[in-house]
Amino acid sequence: MTAVADADSRQYRFGFVANSWEELPADFGVRETRRGFVSALFLPRHDAGWFGRSLYPPRTLVLYDNMIEIRAHPASGEEPSQIPLRELQLLELGRILLQGWVRLSSEHDDRNLQYRTCDGVSVRRFLAPLRSAFLPQIGVQPLRRASFGQPLDMKFTNARFDELMPGEEALVQFFQPSRRSLRRLGPFKRESWSSADLLAITDRRALWITERHRGRREPYGTIATFVPLKAVSGYSSGPSETGADLAVALKSGHVWRIPVPGELEDEVRAFVQAAESQ
Repeated sequence: MTAVADADSRQYRFGFVANSWEELPADFGVRETRRGFVSALFLPRHDAGWFGRSLYPPRTLVLYDNMIEIRAHPASGEEPSQIPLRELQLLELGRILLQGWVRLSSEHDDRNLQYRTCDGVSVRRFLAPLRSAFLPQIGVQPLRRASFGQPLDMKFTNARFDELMPGEEALVQFFQPSRRSLRRLGPFKRESWSSADLLAITDRRALWITERHRGRREPYGTIATFVPLKAVSGYSSGPSETGADLAVALKSGHVWRIPVPGELEDEVRAFVQAAESQ
């Protein structure tokens, strides 16, 4: 029987959470942790395609009390990277059919780590303490809880439920559902759908859940992007070609822009006023 220490982790099929480096594959070549170790995650490589090539190698993510470290399998030639938690600016979690990813963005680094959604349980388990460190509860006392736009549909009700942390509550939110439209091309009609968006302000963060990905709607997936409240510099609305834009300006210099149809422009302005007053 082959010893676990001799196994090639490039052949592993499933991801898992580890409580020490000793529980991670030995062929990564690291057997000791720094002080402050919290948890680790192993993500297998992408299934080999043409000529046995994979889109990404096996990786480990190690969470410490002050940083997150990312290592790829040594055979990949990819250099390890570290992101101090105090510099982490944004987290993004995407799930579209069998594809999933975690994006970790700081001022000096932006990593997009892909995984298969069958490993999603392990990923979410690993992310739980990272979320708590990244999103401290600051005890916001809302003037009032308010919802703007349209009522949540089932997909986004479930997406919001899955995303909110224990004890976290959406204080102010705006939702626009996907909309169907028909465009005539000669004797034919072409159907298209806009993307749905949920923007929620909680006692911890600004959270944007959307179907938008690379300029198209993904009806079988969602992307959740969020930052701590302290990372937001302001909310605004303004006219656009399609009606209005709902914008969230971040202190990092980035801006989230959500196009909204004209009939919801008043709802957007009311959301901005409520969000700014929290």
